[in-house]
Amino acid sequence: MSTDPLLQLYPSKTRIILTVLVLAGIAAIGLWLAAGGAELSAGERAMLAALSLAAVAGAHSVWKSASAGLALHRDRIAETGGATVLWLADAVRLERGVFAFKPANGVVVTLRRRGSLRWVPGLWWRTGARVGIGGMTPKAQTKAFADLLEQLLAEAAAESGKNS
Repeated sequence: MSTDPLLQLYPSKTRIILTVLVLAGIAAIGLWLAAGGAELSAGERAMLAALSLAAVAGAHSVWKSASAGLALHRDRIAETGGATVLWLADAVRLERGVFAFKPANGVVVTLRRRGSLRWVPGLWWRTGARVGIGGMTPKAQTKAFADLLEQLLAEAAAESGKNS
């Protein structure tokens, strides 16, 4: 079997830059207020400083995820770095409806087995037996990724139905 991916998905550079700028702006305003820009108690200053540092950490995480991507193979979804996100054989269902709890422009795959908690901002997340794909990814690319994923899952289900 070929190791070449069928399709790859990357976050939008524009959305990453905007997100980093917004988080950096929130951090700057929070730190300015915490440093004396307003009359606040010591506890309020400490809370603002902590929230500002959390915004900086979030901006850093989003910036790091800019180089990450997802690759759809016939048997799995993996990060472009090689780490497997999920095996298609473990997938039970794909949710992509309007009211599904999913990332923006994305999909959620429900798995048979629970996995470890993981999050790559704007690209994918995993909590328990659910994997969300999307967020800051372009809508058209994410739709093509989801369509091909849905097709692969349907083929696998049909194949397992024949073998039963």
